[in-house]
Amino acid sequence: MQYFADPEGGEGADGGNASADVKPDDGKKEPTFDEVLKNKAYQSEFDKRINKAIETAKSKWDEEAKAQADEAAKLAKKLI
Repeated sequence: MQYFADPEGGEGADGGNASADVKPDDGKKEPTFDEVLKNKAYQSEFDKRINKAIETAKSKWDEEAKAQADEAAKLAKKLI
């Protein structure tokens, strides 16, 4: 039982590679988000992904608004 209770004795949610994301401290500072976006290639990719997310959300919102309008029209007909 200790195997499962001890985080060092068993596998984590990542299949046992819990330390795979740990980077050695080589003295280099990671760039901030704003610093990364100063690179035009990264800014372009970021913009593309944001625009895609906005279009997807807008499409979903439009579908929901249409469904609500249709439902409202049906209910209005029942009342008349």
